[in-house]
Amino acid sequence: MRKITIEILAGQEKQVQIDYGKLDKSAKVTDKRLWTYLISYPYLIGFFEKAATINPSELILGNALVYGLMPTTMNIRKSNFEPLLQPLTRLKKEGLLLSKDEFLLLKNCTNNSVTGASKLLHFINPNLYPIWDSRINSFINGTSQNTNTIELYEKYLENFNELDADPRFAQIAESMSEKLDYTITHARAFEIIMYLSDLLGLEEKPIQVVLQDAKKGKTGTLQIPKYKRDTFTFISNLSEITADPLNPITLQRDGYLLSEHYTNNESIERALWIRSKRNLLISDNGNWTRMTQIANQFEDEGEEILDKAKQELENNEKVKQSTLDKRDALISKIAKACSNATKQLDIHGIIETQLKIKPHYMIGMEDFTIPVLMMCGMLDETFNPKASGINLYQEKTAAIFTQQVQGKFGFKEELQGIAKFMVLHAYDYESAYSGAKKTKNTPKDGVAISYGAPMRSKRWISKLEFGNKVEIFDEKLPEPYLIAQAMTLGAVNGYQDDTPIHILGVGSPILITLTGYLLRGSKAVSIDSTAPFKDAFAGKLYGNRHAFLKMRMYRVAALALVNNRPYESKTPFFKTFEKKYPSNWKALREKLKVDSNTNYKELAEELHSKQNLVQKYIPFFTKLKGGDDPMMWDLRIARSGHNYWVLKEICESIRERKNNPAELKKWTENEILRYKKIGSRKWAKAVEKAYQLTEDYRI
Repeated sequence: MRKITIEILAGQEKQVQIDYGKLDKSAKVTDKRLWTYLISYPYLIGFFEKAATINPSELILGNALVYGLMPTTMNIRKSNFEPLLQPLTRLKKEGLLLSKDEFLLLKNCTNNSVTGASKLLHFINPNLYPIWDSRINSFINGTSQNTNTIELYEKYLENFNELDADPRFAQIAESMSEKLDYTITHARAFEIIMYLSDLLGLEEKPIQVVLQDAKKGKTGTLQIPKYKRDTFTFISNLSEITADPLNPITLQRDGYLLSEHYTNNESIERALWIRSKRNLLISDNGNWTRMTQIANQFEDEGEEILDKAKQELENNEKVKQSTLDKRDALISKIAKACSNATKQLDIHGIIETQLKIKPHYMIGMEDFTIPVLMMCGMLDETFNPKASGINLYQEKTAAIFTQQVQGKFGFKEELQGIAKFMVLHAYDYESAYSGAKKTKNTPKDGVAISYGAPMRSKRWISKLEFGNKVEIFDEKLPEPYLIAQAMTLGAVNGYQDDTPIHILGVGSPILITLTGYLLRGSKAVSIDSTAPFKDAFAGKLYGNRHAFLKMRMYRVAALALVNNRPYESKTPFFKTFEKKYPSNWKALREKLKVDSNTNYKELAEELHSKQNLVQKYIPFFTKLKGGDDPMMWDLRIARSGHNYWVLKEICESIRERKNNPAELKKWTENEILRYKKIGSRKWAKAVEKAYQLTEDYRI
């Protein structure tokens, strides 16, 4: 049997090109079969990952799945499975290879086929057994004869083990993973390269392989950005509304995020399905839910202390020491609660759950304290907090993330090939700046900045600090946009490089516009939020005709009726729904006796109360409710999809201008101007101020 070398394998891998779109659209049976084979692989892996042990049901069902991708049908030749169950379970749980006798016994259970046995073994433990078939035999030996001999497979397995020990092989496997758009093991890379070489008729062209040094500061192997759309993209939260196999329109998204908190068998299957469609997939650690649960315990106490401090500052121009002591005591309680919560976490289990969806990016583990302090008002400007006061918690996050990257919580090998994003928690410019400076050299593939606490705030602020400079506003302005932008600016100035950035929890159209301009130097930016469908359910529509706004749905409908100009949207989600459930604005206008003098605010209230008329004449504006009504399901998809599409178009506009700073600046300023003309005065001023300050203080 001919020995395959690293040079041969590298030369073949370099030639392999996979175009899923072309294969999917092709009318050729061979192309369709290859497409099916490649996209099915993660699902088959996922089936066996769920099995804790190999019982008769797993053995039979697994065998059936394996033979579903083979030209022959399953034909079990042996009825007694018991002698196989223990060896296969040990293989799965402990990585113990089968003996020759055990392999022969398995061969008898899989159509008396070495190929069938190798496939079943591969899916039970994809790290140890590469698949073997006639195409691989043909590539290696120039003939498919004797494929069904155990001796040939044993030599093939020896060849794999020898190559797998060569550190250069990891580079070949990583490159193949990128081409397949999902992470594969070395055993799979070894086999699939030769399989595709024979299938595609690739000429053998060995090349020299030089071991590459690991890139400084990088922990994964995924190229970022993988696609042009990933340079700036909005990520939808994964759910049955945003990714429905029965509604292909839902897949007109560029990426998805699934929180560990909501990861279950159903969501895992959904995630693997959308991943096969080449969508960017991010796994969040689920900690925002844990943080809000802790904050809920202390928010009332924090609000009481903050209100008292504000009153004292207003009356005496100084906060009393007794109030500051109460703040210190609450901070200690919050820090202790966060520390206890972190200690009680099953970090191994969380990472294991995150890995089940085969994500491209993972949000790393973190300390909880800073966001909880923010939510409880303990980092409000009233107390003049200092960045040094939260250094300890930023250092804790960096330490726990480093442990995760190093495999201290397990899964070191599984984490390879997945981009790992370290969370940077802060509460203003200086805290983000100092945190970024300290973690600049921490090995990471990207940085995640959480907007959760700022966006949850209903507080107002009168100033922002930028190092030694203090910017005092003419009037108090809403905090969320200003703090979010100040934090991001601090990170930008602290890192001063093209670090990939993921923003957690922002769905405001105008803020995404500001963020896109501010992060123009990053090689890749992704943003996630539940806002598009939460707002859709709450009766808010995103608009982009006059400005990037969130609009009250019934006021939009009322204005359309008063102006005698039916509501229209260019989004495919709206168009699809409108085609299925057409509106009749003229009839509704006549029914409600609307004219140009009708008070639109009163009309909006009337529409809200007369849902029977809304559903009959303008169904897109119907109030969402539970139940099995098919129209309601379509409406959930349509309205949340409409909101998503507005954000997607903002991202596309930024991507188009990203490499032309002058053009991007002009576009951003124009959008701010449009927002000022229509948006709420205070919020518009906050947007304008956020932009001006980030321009003034960007390094």
